[in-house]
Amino acid sequence: MSTSLFFGSLAHVLATYKTFNLTWSGASFGNGASATGYFTVDTACLNNPGFTSFSGMSALSALSITVTGSSGGNGTFGLSDFSTFFINTAGGILDLNREWFGQANPEGAWGSGAFPSTVGDFNVFSNGSSASTPTATSGFTLRTAGGDSILLTSVTPVPEPVTCAMLLTGWHHRGGCGSSQVHPGLIDPTTSRQWHKWDASLN
Repeated sequence: MSTSLFFGSLAHVLATYKTFNLTWSGASFGNGASATGYFTVDTACLNNPGFTSFSGMSALSALSITVTGSSGGNGTFGLSDFSTFFINTAGGILDLNREWFGQANPEGAWGSGAFPSTVGDFNVFSNGSSASTPTATSGFTLRTAGGDSILLTSVTPVPEPVTCAMLLTGWHHRGGCGSSQVHPGLIDPTTSRQWHKWDASLN
């Protein structure tokens, strides 16, 4: 591959792939559990505004969640531990270049509200391969294997040079957007709001 072709391809990847840091806290649930992590996603696959659900994690080139302080299920979990990743912008357009929480949209500040009326959503589901993996239970909320609920409190972009370094050190393009679809029951057909209607089949 020629140098110009290589850097041209790299520029194309950087134009669509972005890495974001994640923070969860159990404080609002009265527990000491917390988690940090990051994900790298092909932003061209995101419905922004709208709802995006990836079965098989196809649009992600990296995902890591590290749980600490929980009564069970502490540790680091990656792409192979999860089955579905989704984002709901609640009808607004998220500026992916700054903190997502608090951004204004037609329903209110993204990330605000309480279940079942959270403004927007961001979550991942365990694929069940390990009983230790945290999984989504309600808006912005994961449940650890120890039964502690932790609330997502921050989604912040990582500078692009860091994303570049991550991609160059072995993270690979997973091959397009794959299956991007709305899970049955996630959209309330009776209103314009797009928060999730959670049920046992999603847990």
